Amino acid sequence: EDAYLADLAGVERLCDATSLRAQVNTGLVTVAHVGPKLPSLTELNLTGSVLESVRDLGTGFRLLQVLWVAQCGLRDLDGLSGMPSLRELYASYNDIADVHALDACGELEVLDVEGNCMVEP
Repeated sequence: EDAYLADLAGVERLCDATSLRAQVNTGLVTVAHVGPKLPSLTELNLTGSVLESVRDLGTGFRLLQVLWVAQCGLRDLDGLSGMPSLRELYASYNDIADVHALDACGELEVLDVEGNCMVEP
């Protein structure tokens, strides 16, 4: 698995990876253990994945600054508190109705939630 991740990230050593693009189905595969293996990761693109929850990604992405989770079937953004360095979130075209989880994202500068189910008050 480590060799596969390194190949996806285009690095020889996982600790050197700063970005990763992958498609996963967290209903079939556990990915919570991946974050600690990629301690330098700042960009993660999971567009088109099947994510039951952001929580499925675990709490190991402490330095992550950019997260793409567009078209992943997400219903909420719970779990973002495990990514305290997050500056950009691209979560378009999901089923997100509530963005209260963003309250935990004090560093967030860019937010894309186009095509979700949110209702303006």
